[in-house]
This record gives sequence, C-alpha cells and structure tokens, in this order.
Amino acid sequence: MNNSIGNNTPKIIHFLWLNFNKKADGALDEKLTFFKDRIISLHKDWQINFVSKWNECLDSIKNEEWLLKLLDNPFIGPAHKSDALRYYYLYTM
Repeated sequence: MNNSIGNNTPKIIHFLWLNFNKKADGALDEKLTFFKDRIISLHKDWQINFVSKWNECLDSIKNEEWLLKLLDNPFIGPAHKSDALRYYYLYTM
C-alpha cells in the first residue's frame, strides 16, 4: 500500500469512536481495538487523532454552536455526526 500524499498535506488520521446515542465515551471491543491498532501500525509516521472520550470531544468543539446543535439533534444519525466531526477536525487542523 502506498501511503504517500502531497508534500504539503499533513499526514493526519482522525479516528472517532463515540456513543452518540447515549452521549457517552466510545467502548472499544476486541475487534475495534484490532482495527485501531492496525491503523496505527500501517501509518507509523502519521499523526493519529483518536477521539473516544465524549467530554474531550465536546471540549474541542465548545465554540462551535452549529456543531454542538448537530450533535444534539436526534434526527441526525451517528454516522453523519461522526462525519461532521471528522470534517471539522480536518478543516481546523
């Protein structure tokens, strides 16, 4: 696998695992731990931002009212919330 990207593009992966339905920390089972470890082992020279603590996530977006409202919206599914957070992290970092 070729991990090369443009010289000016930072090598960052945003890995989110949160319980959006319960607004709680994400729990990694054995399969998810394997997946996380695999990402880390394949991208040793990349920065991995792993977000699994609900309060740390909220703290990182505390000034983004639109994103906080999105996370509180019961009509938006967890996958879309996770996508929005990853895009936000990519945009701000």
